[in-house]
Amino acid sequence: MPPVTETSQNDGNIAVSNDALRPANGGANRQAIWIVLGVLIAAMAGIAYYKTYSGRKSFNLQEMKGERLTRSGKAAVVAVSPDGQTVAYVLRGAAEQSVMLQKLGTGQDVQLLPPGAVMYSGLAFAPDGASLYFTASSKGNELYSSLYRLPLQGGTPAKLVDDIDTAVSFSPDGKKFAFVRGVPDKHENDLLTANVDGSDLKVVARKPGQVYAASLIAPAWSPDGNTIVFTNYQATNRRALVAVAPDGSGLREVYRTHDDLGRPLWLPDGSAVVVPVREGKLGDRGQLWQVQIASGQAQRISNDARDYGILWVGLSANARALATIETTITGDLWLLPDSDSSKERQLTMDGALVIYVAQFGRDKTLYETRDGHVFTANADGGNAQQVKMGTSGTTEVSACGDGKHIVYSESSGEAEEVWRTDANGANTTQLTHVKSATMPNCSPDGEWVIYWNDEERSFYRISIEGGNTMKVNLPSPSDPYVRISPDGKYVAYTAGNEGPAIKEYSVVIAPSTGGTPTKTFPMVPGMGMAPPQWSPDGHAMYFNLMKQGASNIWKMETPGGELKQVTNFPSGLIASYAWSADGKSLYVARGTRSSDVLLLKRP
Repeated sequence: MPPVTETSQNDGNIAVSNDALRPANGGANRQAIWIVLGVLIAAMAGIAYYKTYSGRKSFNLQEMKGERLTRSGKAAVVAVSPDGQTVAYVLRGAAEQSVMLQKLGTGQDVQLLPPGAVMYSGLAFAPDGASLYFTASSKGNELYSSLYRLPLQGGTPAKLVDDIDTAVSFSPDGKKFAFVRGVPDKHENDLLTANVDGSDLKVVARKPGQVYAASLIAPAWSPDGNTIVFTNYQATNRRALVAVAPDGSGLREVYRTHDDLGRPLWLPDGSAVVVPVREGKLGDRGQLWQVQIASGQAQRISNDARDYGILWVGLSANARALATIETTITGDLWLLPDSDSSKERQLTMDGALVIYVAQFGRDKTLYETRDGHVFTANADGGNAQQVKMGTSGTTEVSACGDGKHIVYSESSGEAEEVWRTDANGANTTQLTHVKSATMPNCSPDGEWVIYWNDEERSFYRISIEGGNTMKVNLPSPSDPYVRISPDGKYVAYTAGNEGPAIKEYSVVIAPSTGGTPTKTFPMVPGMGMAPPQWSPDGHAMYFNLMKQGASNIWKMETPGGELKQVTNFPSGLIASYAWSADGKSLYVARGTRSSDVLLLKRP
């Protein structure tokens, strides 16, 4: 653990008059006077220390005033300079991204990197503030990034490291940096260090963990240089802050939780880190926490309606300025007769983003909002009824195609299991007992469920009545998402290769009982990691693609074939969509996302 900073009893700033040193009663009292004087000096030094050092040690969020630095709603990724006077951020365009710089107090942005078909992320200022380090990937392969250094006084970005998944964190002397690299085929997260020019790359620590964009988070190098803290997302519903010395010794868990942890930021005295946490009980809003490194004691230090970004957050060297991305997401459910965007009809009105929608039997729909509320409704959206089921740990709802049951995951401690309930929320039944069952998907006939075993990173099937499980051998699954064909015979999922560092991912169609894939084709740019959905007749596939700054549904008639645009929304995002049983109507959960740079600064 980082040592507590030692302080001197005499800081050299105390003036003592000659009269104070002159003995009042000769040499007999000299020793007593020096003792009193020593106590006085120690007391005054203690007061000076308390005003300076302990003031630096405290981090009072309530004393910091918030200021929105951008108003475009298109900010993504942020970093603050060590002196707290400059902020860098990524500006998202319709199909391109650029990197911007803003000097605080000016209200004006300077473009560092022009718009391009590039995914910028991982921003970090060098300790001297003279250059900006950033990661970048191509639009064609968003899952493979390289690290660059850009001099802020002008110059060309220099590539330093390939295959990097997070921003870098610098050692206090500015000679090295640390970052995290995910290794998909080994299901592990590696913490690495390198010289600031990218040379002498070394693996400091390896931890089994989940490997996807939201789980790979920048580490934090302590102010005294003795400790690196990084976030590790593990199976069995566990998130941990892990600490290790730069030489790889002393690896230990500092703090553990079931909520999503974000990027840790050291306080200047090295006693604690500030870390954003996405709390399930707060509707998945990000809030700021403080974790003591020595004891692991944690407490929430923010209590407001903001949604603090957990991946992109920065703190100045003196902890008086904190920059983050604040995101506001709203949305509703819409019905598109004949999938015609011009005929859309709004079904919900409260602005709560619908994150899941599905056909529920022949004449009903089921949908879930971002705050965890589940509803059933008639096919036309009428007679919406909330279904109360499970606990506050209920997630990943899936409607059974026959309209009789709902399946979902429920967390209890570090265990996560699949449960079943009736359509009205009654008669809840636990289906799995493996402590790592997640992402259930109920079959169209309502007879069985396929789910993801997070510890084994494999798919399993189980009857809707429970009982024995059957492993579904699907080659190289990259994510826990799967789509079942309308006849229940096939599944679609995404898979990654097991070979070179540059990852290539594919959409795979395979038997729902496992076995040799029947079709494999490259992932479509803009689809993310969620597999496509099947058409109601099972012959075509539909993709939710983000293009030109808007999400729309596209149709692929044959696997790997041409794409044809179905909806024509000029803006916004699509969180979920589903076809009616007869294939004549399309339910679309549409929303808007506004993201801006928020600066919290202490006067």
